[in-house]
Amino acid sequence: MKRSFISAGYGTGLFLFLLTLSLSQIVNAKTMNKETVTAFVAAINEHSIDKIYSLVTPDHSFTDASGREVRGADKMKPGWEGYFASFPDYKIEVSTLMSEGDTLLMTGFAGGSFHGNKDAAWRLPAAWKAVVKKGKVALWQVYADSKIPGDIVTAAQQPEAVTGGKKVTGIGGVFFKCKDPDALKAWYKEKLGLNTNKYGTTFEWRQADDAHKKGFTQWSAFKETTKYFEPSTKDFMLNYRVEHMEALVAQLKKDGVTVTDNIESYDYGKFVHIMDPEGNKIELWEPVDEEYDKIKGEVTK
Repeated sequence: MKRSFISAGYGTGLFLFLLTLSLSQIVNAKTMNKETVTAFVAAINEHSIDKIYSLVTPDHSFTDASGREVRGADKMKPGWEGYFASFPDYKIEVSTLMSEGDTLLMTGFAGGSFHGNKDAAWRLPAAWKAVVKKGKVALWQVYADSKIPGDIVTAAQQPEAVTGGKKVTGIGGVFFKCKDPDALKAWYKEKLGLNTNKYGTTFEWRQADDAHKKGFTQWSAFKETTKYFEPSTKDFMLNYRVEHMEALVAQLKKDGVTVTDNIESYDYGKFVHIMDPEGNKIELWEPVDEEYDKIKGEVTK
């Protein structure tokens, strides 16, 4: 009886020891994987091809934001060299890092400028997936909107050809301040037939060069206390529909026009704000009308 008790105690102790050892190994593996990926990110931000190469497996797989895959560490090197040459200040910023086994997921931002030209700069949300094998990165996959950097490169390579055509193509929005937006929207709805909601109304029309395509102009009333029009002190702001946003902004900066923020991209288009010589804030919008059509809300035709 005494021997059985001792044996049972020994077995329980051994089990707890092995469990603790197993958990410790899992924790250590996760820590090592995170350290490997952190070092890999640092090597990318240093633009150190040698460090990148030292941190990947021989059969390393790299997939860019467009879905193009390169297999093999030796084939990966020329790709990084070419990318760093095109974007000498390319950098990734990791905000969150999660891991499950040997797979790690990261989110954050990526940015750079084409050939170091600040007028051809971009910064956008991105995500990365890494698989770590024995302390080396076996897989690195990028998730981001590759269209924006691509458009910037195209615009930077052919700025005159792009900006020499149409710039503003129409009115995209009319925004103004008032004392009571809800009461005013109700007045416009009752007296002038505008089909309003909490955002105002959207005027739908057909494009002159293709009657099959819709176009939209947003009408919105804002409270007097809104900061949306700043730094302008005026009570209104116009939105202009434009083409080739990156090239246009680059040209405006060269011409000395004040651009108050960076280009922001959404499914329904790109936006940026500028100031005219009399202190009026202007919103520029390169629309994706097919996407805007899905979210436009109330329409006045």
